[in-house]
Amino acid sequence: MTVNPETLKQYVGRQVVISWYEDDGFAGKDGFHFDYINYSPEKIEFIKEDRVAAAIPIAKSAELVEMHIGFPRHYAVVDGSNRTEFYFP
Repeated sequence: MTVNPETLKQYVGRQVVISWYEDDGFAGKDGFHFDYINYSPEKIEFIKEDRVAAAIPIAKSAELVEMHIGFPRHYAVVDGSNRTEFYFP
């Protein structure tokens, strides 16, 4: 299901877990606390102490979707066989 990016701005003072997949294979994972999220059509930035803690690039061909795989607050940026999943525990 496609997500309105403004939905992400509700997540403040939280923890996020980000997982990267390339060609449908697991490529890496990171988790950290952040203060707030900046969204632009080109990227999602997780801000901590007024610095970018991590950024998820968004290609023009990518789609921001909500994942329904057994737990809430799980999203993904999907571009062909590459995707970046993130959730807020």
